[in-house]
Parts: sequence; structure tokens; C-alpha cells
Amino acid sequence: MERKQIYVIYGSHRLLLRQAVERLRSEMGGGDVSELDVRRVDTGEVGADELVAECQALSFFGGTRLVIAENISRYQAAAQKEICEYIKNPNPATVLVMTEVVGDSRSKRRLEGSKMFKACKSAPAAAVAEYEIKSGLSSWVQAEFAKRGLHATEVVVDYLLQWVGTDLDRLSGEITKMCDAAEATGREIDIDLCRSVTTLSSEAEVFDYIGAVIDRDTEKALTLIERLARDDRGAGHLFGLLERQFRLILGAKISTVRGKELAGQLGVSSGQVYYLEKQGRLYSFGALRVALGLLVDVDFSRKSSRVPTRLLIEELTVDLCNLSRASS
Repeated sequence: MERKQIYVIYGSHRLLLRQAVERLRSEMGGGDVSELDVRRVDTGEVGADELVAECQALSFFGGTRLVIAENISRYQAAAQKEICEYIKNPNPATVLVMTEVVGDSRSKRRLEGSKMFKACKSAPAAAVAEYEIKSGLSSWVQAEFAKRGLHATEVVVDYLLQWVGTDLDRLSGEITKMCDAAEATGREIDIDLCRSVTTLSSEAEVFDYIGAVIDRDTEKALTLIERLARDDRGAGHLFGLLERQFRLILGAKISTVRGKELAGQLGVSSGQVYYLEKQGRLYSFGALRVALGLLVDVDFSRKSSRVPTRLLIEELTVDLCNLSRASS
């Protein structure tokens, strides 16, 4: 593939962009691109004129100079115009790589509609590339385990996406820890290993408590309260988590958007959205109204009565677990 002088690399996952840049650097020859010939630029700190000056500078060793500019959408129209002029006649001894993390459809459209992006699409010396996970995040997680010759069950993958979220850096770090633990102990990648490595035990129990309430497993939920609610403050924390979860479920159920747009609307990760949509299918609108009504009543009671908060949470837990999902 012919090397270009300018690249625009973008996508919703920072890790993929970083890997793409490293692959490009490797393709450039690795050894003949000295660390002193690589300049990383944050557009929040460096203006367009300084970026162009970096691109026009001579290599320290007289070879190829690599300039990496992050967050390029920060440049306004006037700054973009200056960069567009450089794109028409780039320095043949410099490779400029401009990257942008686009977290939603709006930021993606803003980037693709910018003068810089359009100039790079039409310039012979430039190229644009979007990096996304085409096969789905679950497949990506499985592939990361496979790179180490290990296999993770679907339960483990679901747990990672729900608890860790969809940030690939965090996921990659947790996967590495799990693989290291499995290889050191000779264990398989199962849910017990996953929980012991990825979270503190109390965090895992909170996760399981909310899941037990959603699954209407009264005995498990009450058993977990026994371990989690050591005092009234702990029980109050569980109340806050329950209220947030049911409001998110309702928000996912009534929304007209899905996927990443819904994640942005609710302020959660894409992995969490998957579960919220799944949980929303378990409840009718009537059932969710009843659940939120119970939460409001308990909130009033714990603020206005002397009944121990823990007792209120236990009663609320039983009521929510016994709630018909088709309540009117």
C-alpha cells in the first residue's frame, strides 16, 4: 500500500486509534523513525500554525518525521483553512496523522463535514480511515482472550461488558489481568475468576444484588443485603442504586433511539444499554410505574420516620421481587 503524507484516523474507541497509529508507525519502518522524530500534538494546546510548523520541520536524523495530532475537531474554521492549505502541498519528509475519537453520531457528522476531512478525502497525498469493531464488542472480547490461547464463556463476556463497560482500554486491562491469573494458576476463564480479578468482592455483590431484584430472586437479594448493608448508610446506598436502575430501565424503554445514541442520552456505556434494553423487556410500563412509586414511598419514609433504613430496604426488596412485571 502506497504511503501517504497525511492520514485522518477516527472512531469511537481510543484504543483502536492508538493501535492503528502504532501499526502505521511500524509500517513506516520502525527503526528509521526515531523517537526524536515523533511529535505528538494536542490541538487543545497547539494552534494550527504551530502544527503546520511541526510538519514543515526537518527530521532530527534527516529521515521521516511523524507528527501525530489528537482531537483535531477542536480546530475552528480559520484554523482548518490553514491546515487545508498544508494538505494541498505537504512536506514529503513528514507523515501527519490526525486522530479523533467520535463518541456519537453528532460528533462523527461534525468531523466528516469539516473542511479538513473533506480536503483529506480529495487530496492525492492524504487518506481517511474509520476504525470500528464491525463484529460486535462481545466478539472483540472473545478475540482478545483467543490471542492468549484462552477461551471465555458467554457469561464472563456479559459480566465484563456490564461491569467494566465498553471502554476498550479498561476492558483490555481487565482481560490481561484475567489471562495472567489463569496462566499463573492453571485455572479456566470462568465467572469466579472473572469476579475475583475484575472487582472488589463488595462491588460484585452490589452488582449481584441489583440483578437478583430484577430477576425476582428474593432469597438471594436478602442474603446479599445481609452482607452489604452493615449499617443504615450502606442500606441507603442500595436504595440509591435501585432507584437509579429502575429509572434507567424506564428511560431505555420509552426512548426512541437505541445503541450508542441511547447510551449518550442516558449517560451510560453501550454495554450497560444492552442490559437496560434487555431488562426493559421484562417489565411493562405499568410495572415500572409501580416500582418507582414504591421507591418514592420508601424514600419519603426513610426521611420522615424513625424506621431503620435497612428494614425499609428489606421490605422494599421483597415488594420489588414480588412485583408482577405486567402490573397495571
